[in-house]
Amino acid sequence: MRNSASKFLFSVLSLALLVSVNCDGWHYLDAPGGPDSWGGFCAEGTQQSPIDIRSSEAVKADLGGLSFANYHLDLKGGKVLNNGHSIVVSPAESVVDVPFMSGAGLKGKYSFAQLHLHWGSDSTKGSEHLMDGKAYPLELHLVHYNSKYSDIGTAVDKEDGLAVLGIFFHLSSKDNPHLQPILNSVSDILLPLTDTTLSKSLTLKSLLPEDTKSFYRYFGSLTTPGCYESVTWTVFEKSIPVSQSQLSKLRTLIDTLSNKMADNFRPTLNLNRRFVIKSKPTKKQEGMNPMMMMMAMMMNGSTDVNGMMPLMMMMMEQGGSNNMMLPLIMMMGNNGFPPQPQNPSNQQQ
Repeated sequence: MRNSASKFLFSVLSLALLVSVNCDGWHYLDAPGGPDSWGGFCAEGTQQSPIDIRSSEAVKADLGGLSFANYHLDLKGGKVLNNGHSIVVSPAESVVDVPFMSGAGLKGKYSFAQLHLHWGSDSTKGSEHLMDGKAYPLELHLVHYNSKYSDIGTAVDKEDGLAVLGIFFHLSSKDNPHLQPILNSVSDILLPLTDTTLSKSLTLKSLLPEDTKSFYRYFGSLTTPGCYESVTWTVFEKSIPVSQSQLSKLRTLIDTLSNKMADNFRPTLNLNRRFVIKSKPTKKQEGMNPMMMMMAMMMNGSTDVNGMMPLMMMMMEQGGSNNMMLPLIMMMGNNGFPPQPQNPSNQQQ
């Protein structure tokens, strides 16, 4: 009798928890509350993420390498959370030396806030970004905020507020040992809004691909509501391994709708008038000068000021180009597009 009462109480509490979690009103299903019905910037924005990265259409440039600081430090003791949509790992509040990154066109330092994962119900899908139409079974996001803001909550809706690293995972016959510290926590956070402490050693450096100098860069948005267009995206070209058993472990988590958590990715959005940079180390004098690239692309109407954000940030980071960039932007009319030549017949006499 006591066991029955205990099970009933547990069921009631679990149901109450799931209802309270689901009050955020969004999920990933093709149904009301799914991506097609997300409002605000999600529906109205023109610089949304994720996108299908077309390697042959990306603009080749050398943005230089990213600089990672404190990426070697242990995140053990941090928080691991099932937020009902993904598994999220964040540093302990007591951490003093927070990991941060800079360089490669980023203006200033971006402090690490959290990491989370996106995966599929099978290994043919899962990643949010696509590469030439191809999906990967898993995508990791390392979320950083501009350190000129006091915290990520302040930075989240600012144009230069966030910088996110996207890392693809390819299927492997062997486990990826660097993922195990996260996966070991899954059994403790099966239900939404449950959390635990990261009990095993984990460093951000261990989650990066060996080659961090080759990547795609574009300006976009958060991939969850409210889809703020505040993200400088860096998606690494090289993927890292994950095993089928590790993916199966992630699929045991429960989401906000009481389903097994999977397919927690937003469908890709149109690039619109943006462009993607493919950054790779090049020999000196190789590739187009950033200023010439901006002028060429703006004058042929292939993008606008907003789409130029990655190049603008790169030029500001490199220094020396600011005095040239400002007049270029100011001379642009019509919301950032080159002013159209007037028809002589319409000019005042």
